[in-house]
Amino acid sequence: MKLKKAIIVIEKSEVTKKRWRHALEGKLNSRSQDQVIICSNVKVAERLFSAPRLTILQTIIHDKPNSIKELSKIVGKNFKNVYQDVMFLVDLGLIELVKDTLPKSLKPLPIYGDLELKLAA
Repeated sequence: MKLKKAIIVIEKSEVTKKRWRHALEGKLNSRSQDQVIICSNVKVAERLFSAPRLTILQTIIHDKPNSIKELSKIVGKNFKNVYQDVMFLVDLGLIELVKDTLPKSLKPLPIYGDLELKLAA
């Protein structure tokens, strides 16, 4: 499976509002197949993409754990915290959970293998 690219954009809310206004007026065309996550400042991006979450995402991509429990063992964190971060990454649309052959087991799979950070002017 070929992984897609996600773009994280950090821009001021005024810029976002202006871009939305142009889009709603039909003045902005976007043909990008990439998922774009817009953060209003660096602090928001830091909270969304904390070091533990990035470690979890990287581990899912490279180590391909068969369950969240296995993932928590690989990263050396307790299951509850890893589970919460995995669910957050699912909600962001960066990973998905699929039923595995093990009973009651969900396998985390990456959707995006490439994250690009853009600091908007």
